[in-house]
Amino acid sequence: MSAQAFTDQPMTSPDLTKVRVAQSWTTGQQDCAMCGRCCNKIGCPFMDKTTMRCASYNSVFWRYFNCGRYPETQKQIAYYDCPKWEMIQGLDHK
Repeated sequence: MSAQAFTDQPMTSPDLTKVRVAQSWTTGQQDCAMCGRCCNKIGCPFMDKTTMRCASYNSVFWRYFNCGRYPETQKQIAYYDCPKWEMIQGLDHK
């Protein structure tokens, strides 16, 4: 579900000119409130199953791979059934 090139710049959060936090998301923008849908769907080894928190949050891995830039497209949001993010109207990039 990721289309970034190996040479893409690292990111710590999604591009907020493309996506926004859904109005129905009530736990704030800074974390995923123990949702874990995207991590569980791919069987991420960095998801701590006890705390439902990411063990690599904001690490080099996080920033250079999909985690730090997620989501980039509506297709990603739909695939992971993500309740937090929504595309800004008319801006489905990639």
